[in-house]
Order: sequence, then structure tokens, then C-alpha cells
Amino acid sequence: MPISTTQIQAIASREGWRMLHCRRGDNYFDVIEFWVENQLLIELLPPELVDRYLAFMSPESLVAAAQAAAQQPTAA
Repeated sequence: MPISTTQIQAIASREGWRMLHCRRGDNYFDVIEFWVENQLLIELLPPELVDRYLAFMSPESLVAAAQAAAQQPTAA
């Protein structure tokens, strides 16, 4: 059963657990970090975040991201 970011936040607030809306990579996609009992991390992907995640995880997008990363200069 899908659950929204708002519902996840309500659960986190009720339980006193940490919850963060996080952007992964170079603006690739977002996830919700939900810390069960503030110790166990679960990354959640509510429906409003799914499309962008799936678009990034396509084989073509992953290849493009890897090629772009390979073009980046390395730190000295």
C-alpha cells in the first residue's frame, strides 16, 4: 500500500524518529531516510518520488551518469 511523504512524516513525528528528505547524487533522485528507533535506516520511495527514481535507474541513464562521472577531473 503506497504511503505519502506526509504520512511518513506523521509516523516519524509520532514515534520521535528521524526522517529526512534527501537528494542522492548530483540531483539524480530523492528518497526519504526513515530512521527506525533512530538507529536503523530505511530508504523509502513514496509515490511522488518514484518517477524520477525510475527514470534515473534506467540502463541508458545509468550509462550516461557513469560516462559523465568518468569525464570529471579527479582531485589531486
